[in-house]
Amino acid sequence: MGGVNLYCGSFAGADKSGSAFEAVFGELAVLSSPDIREVVNQLMSELEVARDYLLIAPDDARLLLPALRKQAEILWVKASAETALAQMVVDEESAGRRLDPSESLGWKLYCIDDLIAACETSAAEGEPIALVW
Repeated sequence: MGGVNLYCGSFAGADKSGSAFEAVFGELAVLSSPDIREVVNQLMSELEVARDYLLIAPDDARLLLPALRKQAEILWVKASAETALAQMVVDEESAGRRLDPSESLGWKLYCIDDLIAACETSAAEGEPIALVW
């Protein structure tokens, strides 16, 4: 899979902002309630057979939204840079190599910020979120 883009109704995420979604959802499942884990596990199961996109239903987006906001707060506390893009640079300089999005705090921040915006749009507009690669 190359980069992953996020779309929902009137919302279009930043270029490749969904690329760390597997890492974000993996961490979310560990830190959350059984209901959230069930949604994440279902999405990961669907990912195994998905060809070029994955949809998150509006009801699931509404359920994920508070947990994503809490996870974002936790991630931003760990950040040493003021923006997700700047954190990506810090991450790669610290590692001394180019990082996979799943390994980078900056990529996770970039992803979770747009996932939150997509979930908010889904809740407001009743549209599913599309993760497209």
